[in-house]
Amino acid sequence: MTQSARPRNTSASPSTPPHLLTADGDFGPLTGTTTYRLTSLDQHTTCLVNTVHLTAPGALKAVAAHAGPRVRHSVAKNIDVLKGILEAR
Repeated sequence: MTQSARPRNTSASPSTPPHLLTADGDFGPLTGTTTYRLTSLDQHTTCLVNTVHLTAPGALKAVAAHAGPRVRHSVAKNIDVLKGILEAR
């Protein structure tokens, strides 16, 4: 069973340019920043790039490297859901 990385205590702020969104806060036991950048490739295609920077406190640093694949998988699932929502419009 895979658990999605859902942000808690998070603030989101649109940036300039308007196709960039950054969220800072707690993602489970980790703290970090996630950025979503949208780039229009043509009239019908948009590229979404998601960048995540996470930090682990204390003893979690030792196991943080092993969490990477699980976090990437959760993010990929969330992006697939977002893609489905956008394509349905």
